[in-house]
Amino acid sequence: DVFVFSGRQTLTYYGYSMTTMEQIWGPVAPEMDGNYYGLQSWVYDGKLITAGYGGQVRAYEMKTGKILWNYNATTVPFESPYGNNYPINVGLIADGKVYIGAGEHSPTQPTWRGNVLQCLDADTGELIWNFPCYGVSQPSGNAGNYFAAADGRLLALNAYDDAIYCFGTGPSATTVSAPTVTQP
Repeated sequence: DVFVFSGRQTLTYYGYSMTTMEQIWGPVAPEMDGNYYGLQSWVYDGKLITAGYGGQVRAYEMKTGKILWNYNATTVPFESPYGNNYPINVGLIADGKVYIGAGEHSPTQPTWRGNVLQCLDADTGELIWNFPCYGVSQPSGNAGNYFAAADGRLLALNAYDDAIYCFGTGPSATTVSAPTVTQP
């Protein structure tokens, strides 16, 4: 029952009631400065999830605008012209996980070190896993976000080696058996 407006110049969000059309929260604490160039937002499970060139993923409670968590995609020192965080984008959100990637529409050569595809817990913002991956930009020039998911698998294009990677859950248990041998 909430819709959101963003103020790109002020890097803030505002929540409005879909029933009364009145403002119910906002403005909230400003996003990272670099997000001006790629302020993006998604709605998932009652949360507004934001990201951009500032390199921070933030989750807000949709009904109140309360900041639930922040995650910074920190860089390898002196690698990125964007400062302490890589420019990022959310590639997709599924099954309680937020998948983010670092990338840029016109990267320098050689390509920066340390870019990763990362998986965050959508409830806590905690890092679950990461994989060295330079994200390929979408046509509008936002940070790396070309991912796809289906049948419990995640596909990602990696510009470091121009390969497509498929991630999925492995076996949850391993059973080993050996023949019973008796000693004489």
